[in-house]
Amino acid sequence: MPKRAELATLRDRIARLEAQEAAKTRFDTPASTRFAARPAVPLGVDRLDDRLGGGLLPGALHEIRSADADGPLAFGFALALAARLTAANREVSAHSPAPHSPLRGTTLIVSTFDGAGEWGRPYGPGLAAFGLDPDTLLLVEARRPREALWAAEEGLACRALSAVVTEIRGDPPLVDLTATRRLVLRAARSGVTAILVRPGTADGLSAARTRWRIVPHAVTDPAASTLSSEEAPSKAPSEASLETPLATPFPLCLSPPAWEADLERNAAPGASRPGGRFSLMWTAHDNRFTDAASLSANHRSGDRYGQNGSRAALSGAAPAASAAGAAGATTGGSVIPIRHAG
Repeated sequence: MPKRAELATLRDRIARLEAQEAAKTRFDTPASTRFAARPAVPLGVDRLDDRLGGGLLPGALHEIRSADADGPLAFGFALALAARLTAANREVSAHSPAPHSPLRGTTLIVSTFDGAGEWGRPYGPGLAAFGLDPDTLLLVEARRPREALWAAEEGLACRALSAVVTEIRGDPPLVDLTATRRLVLRAARSGVTAILVRPGTADGLSAARTRWRIVPHAVTDPAASTLSSEEAPSKAPSEASLETPLATPFPLCLSPPAWEADLERNAAPGASRPGGRFSLMWTAHDNRFTDAASLSANHRSGDRYGQNGSRAALSGAAPAASAAGAAGATTGGSVIPIRHAG
């Protein structure tokens, strides 16, 4: 027990040091090379946006961590953030088409052979159903993490990009505080948002403004577990689930992508509190997050289906995602993932 207490104390001290380093990095950048600061981008969930001080901060580094088995899950969350940034850039450019405010609509995705071989490569039809236009994506596949970091730094120097998503699996020693601070400096100079995805990383120093830990969010269909009142008490649950027809005649379909996101670090300016856990669901039709917990409550209260059997709460949303990170659309019973092998 004393060793655990000492370890917890050291972790808290490291987190404070990292937050101080991340907070001063942007202001250490010379004003002559720093890109004009842009307002925070609201993610769509009021409680989360308030916690972040208005939304996700552009021109900064945001880190996403997960268990190694949840690598596609973390990658999908990063793509959702990139899609949200791209949509916000389009909204700003539509309302104020100034010459000095170019449309940032391209996202650079940097991955390694290790991650691509384990989980597959980005898949065009799935990305389109997820809310990302494949024509606006640039894909770079590096052999080693060092090359991936180099490609990410070079991409962050290009102000025409909206975001640079870099996926580095595991915990290589070179992805340390110095390397992440270089990404922070590049992002602050150009205004391009850096998103670093690190599956299989538990601890480690980082200069990121925000750090997220992603775990699966189980989304259950209440109709799938609803049995007729006459037959449910007479059979065991296992027998009833196999033999008893569902009480609702509506066809079942998969829910949109959803995550449990732990905001482990929050060094954004104007942040109300350091962190917290949020249940987030992605809606591709408007490129925003919604509160998955509130939607689940509405479903349990009977607000999910309209009188004609349509999905009232999720109309227009991309109807595909699994807790393992797949997302796409259902057509004829098939699921289009955002990653595809081969």
